[in-house]
Amino acid sequence: MAGFIPSELITGFFDSLNQTGILYLNIKNIARELPNHLKDGKDIDILVSPADEEKLCKVMEEHGFKAVTYPYGPATGWVLGYNLPENKFFVKQGIAQTFIVDVCFMLKCKSLTPMTMVPLNHGFNDGALKDRVWNEELHAYELDEKRLLGYLIVRSVLTKHGFSEGYKAEIEARKALLDDPEEKELLKEEFFKFTPTLIKMLKAGDYEQIFDAYVGFTGY
Repeated sequence: MAGFIPSELITGFFDSLNQTGILYLNIKNIARELPNHLKDGKDIDILVSPADEEKLCKVMEEHGFKAVTYPYGPATGWVLGYNLPENKFFVKQGIAQTFIVDVCFMLKCKSLTPMTMVPLNHGFNDGALKDRVWNEELHAYELDEKRLLGYLIVRSVLTKHGFSEGYKAEIEARKALLDDPEEKELLKEEFFKFTPTLIKMLKAGDYEQIFDAYVGFTGY
């Protein structure tokens, strides 16, 4: 279909990871755009075990992907805080579309400090690959629901400074998890004493006010 990456390229890519035993997961799938509605030029975000980095690079090369400069790394002036490993950024060669795979080795977000990336805290990264879940349609492993909800919230506040319609829909679909004690602890790792206010605002659907409330919070 014009304007989209062919679904067989996407499922075939995940099949190549599955067949080689690489420990990975697909981080997000907003509006279920994968595998049938990924726009030409939009990337897939995956998390890979650091132990499989060398194996991943070999598999990507074997399947026609070329490594290119990561746009948010030191080469472009970005700082990677707290020993955050740099992403790998791959573009598939020899096809009409621009098929991009963005590989991280730790879940991360932008810092409020300009031009700085930082890892998410231990609750997100420790066990994420162990707790991954299988998506039969996509032929891929995905982030578990609790970490996914937390990741979408953290990314909206810290990376995007606001909630897109797609992210809001994904959060709304998982809103019941905001009452889960484990979910609350995940959010506390990133938002500390702002967490009860954040949860209250999310439940009320006050998405447009959350970022300003967060940066203006003084109750620490």
